[in-house]
Amino acid sequence: MSTCNRCGQPIEFRYVGGQCVPIHPHGGCCNSSGTSVNDFSGYSVSTESACFSTSCPDCGDEVYFIRHNGGSVWIDAPLGPPWYQHYCMHAAKSPTLKAESLVSVFNYEFSSLPENSVIGVVKSCRVSSNKSKTELTVNAESNQKLTLVCKNNGGFLLGKLCVIDSGNETIYSFDEPSLRYMLLDEIIKTDATECIECGVALSKKNVKRHMRKVHGVQS
Repeated sequence: MSTCNRCGQPIEFRYVGGQCVPIHPHGGCCNSSGTSVNDFSGYSVSTESACFSTSCPDCGDEVYFIRHNGGSVWIDAPLGPPWYQHYCMHAAKSPTLKAESLVSVFNYEFSSLPENSVIGVVKSCRVSSNKSKTELTVNAESNQKLTLVCKNNGGFLLGKLCVIDSGNETIYSFDEPSLRYMLLDEIIKTDATECIECGVALSKKNVKRHMRKVHGVQS
């Protein structure tokens, strides 16, 4: 169950008047500590999140390395449901068992996932001033950067491993699938390149800036 970012108490997501809202099942929000609260406003970046294609250091096969705010995982290529974890990095509990998939780890029903589902990590978000929509940048498969706009305040998705269901025009995180955000605009795909130093996926126009800021290389 998710927790309130204000008071830390459990919350559930329910639809009220056609809008998904957080509900405190044990009473209202009780934060009185004066601590800072993340209301997901303006522009935010998840600096640690990543999703890129690389080679397994053990067997050499192509794999995808995904780092999100719930941990990290190595996924077999090509990316696609049910997204099997790479055996070298996620050995099965028994020699007779296959490596687990993200679907099984998060207790999903595989049949409920549309064939066109795409996974990625939300790298940045820009919440509109009235919080009616959010622009998201997602690092996804094939070293692509996706730019999309969802309805309402989607800052909750920042840094999370998410499923993009273009068929039903929604995006949601693996750890909170009941909270789904409607996509408002067409998804824009931008081909990315790979940093020769750290392997992170970048848009080509940002390569020089990344090398200067992250690796101290002056062009």
